[in-house]
Amino acid sequence: MTTRTYNQPLGGNEMPRFGGPATMMRLPTQPTSEGLDACFVGIPMDIGTSNRPGTRFGPRQIRTESCMIR
Repeated sequence: MTTRTYNQPLGGNEMPRFGGPATMMRLPTQPTSEGLDACFVGIPMDIGTSNRPGTRFGPRQIRTESCMIR
């Protein structure tokens, strides 16, 4: 029987909520998709709106705000 380990967010004692890389809900990063069943990918671009630049910052802001989720 194999034991499967899951990605867990860092605890507040390991890293302050405002520190570290901006990942979705403070989950650890992984360089490849090996072993993942699902992932979040934010694609920053401004071509989806007209006369409103700045939407490229949306994915980063969502990750920043999600660090407070407990």
